[in-house]
Amino acid sequence: MTTSFVSDGLWPTLTREIRRARARCDVAVAYFGRGADELVPLRAGSRLVVDASEAAVGSGQTYPPGLLRLVRRGVRVFSAPLLHAKVFVVGNTVFAGSSNASRRSGSLLIEAAVSTTHRRAVATARRFVRQQCLVELTPGRLRQLAKLWKPPRVPTVGVVRRAASRRLFLVQLEPTDLSEAEKAIARREMKVAKRQRHNTGPGFCIDEFWYRAPTFKTGDVVVQVLDERPGRVLMSPPGQVIHVKPPSRGAPDSYVCVERPARRRRHVRAVARPLGQTQKSLQRDRRIRDRRLADALLRLWS
Repeated sequence: MTTSFVSDGLWPTLTREIRRARARCDVAVAYFGRGADELVPLRAGSRLVVDASEAAVGSGQTYPPGLLRLVRRGVRVFSAPLLHAKVFVVGNTVFAGSSNASRRSGSLLIEAAVSTTHRRAVATARRFVRQQCLVELTPGRLRQLAKLWKPPRVPTVGVVRRAASRRLFLVQLEPTDLSEAEKAIARREMKVAKRQRHNTGPGFCIDEFWYRAPTFKTGDVVVQVLDERPGRVLMSPPGQVIHVKPPSRGAPDSYVCVERPARRRRHVRAVARPLGQTQKSLQRDRRIRDRRLADALLRLWS
């Protein structure tokens, strides 16, 4: 018996296992969106239960033409209007988790499931799916439902990605002496920043620095890399930009305030290898676009 938690690559794993399955599968998944028949390539004789109520179809959550394609392949498809489960019985393994069958789930959303080969769990899950097989959907009924389908009223993948992902920067800094004008600006702007704090408890602090490029925006995430002296380069926990004062007369650089967890900084040399980076690569100003590296940086202090 094996039991595991699956998050990264959940849909590729499910699709691969369903395609490889020699036996018939039993699947109960609440919503079955456009393109889901490619994510769930069931073989003839398998059972699939979805919410194909007129409400679910009319809101675009379940896509009848995709179900019709499966029926034509020999899959038996049923509708359970109150279904909210996501259970996939594939061979001698059951996957149970969060994932509806949709392109958004497959390419955008963060999903997770537990898989197990425990015999009793597999048998119970299979029995659960089959208990929901009450109202079978015929080709004629699916053609009727297809006339009710409307595109889901949710943000496009591109819009959601832009909203969900904040810009993450590595920022190289070193101690410097400020002019009197810069000190005056810093005192004034720090008062503004303190009014814009998100976390006022003892577990967070505000860092300030002067920077020429790039132009930061509030909400950006910054990882500061401070070169204190030769051989001592420290990395601060990721912080969120809460205030930016653009360059002005007497201060050619932007004044940036970052709110971050008040945790101990770490030497760049100590974190380079766990991140799969070199110390040199971390001591370079840049925006982090690699999602895996971004996630690894954000988890370092979690």
